[in-house]
Amino acid sequence: SLGDVRPFYERLERRARRAMASLTRRVRQDVPAAVRVLVRGRRAEEIVKYATANEVDLIVLASHRVNPSLVNRDWGTISYKVGILAQCPVLLVK
Repeated sequence: SLGDVRPFYERLERRARRAMASLTRRVRQDVPAAVRVLVRGRRAEEIVKYATANEVDLIVLASHRVNPSLVNRDWGTISYKVGILAQCPVLLVK
């Protein structure tokens, strides 16, 4: 049942909020403020929908290193999907 997994997702959400707060504190003071948003659902789809609906100027995502000999394997990643589908620029940070 949903009640059984609720504590798991609540822990994930707390960890995500702490991580985003830590990252946005490091943004320089002379640049526009970063906005922290947590959405649920199909990750790439929800990121792109949120960015479109809220006229986001830039999406910043973490990305893992790609093994050049296994490039096809990495085409299904969230960062790849968002990079292809988003209507605004996407910055991938490794």
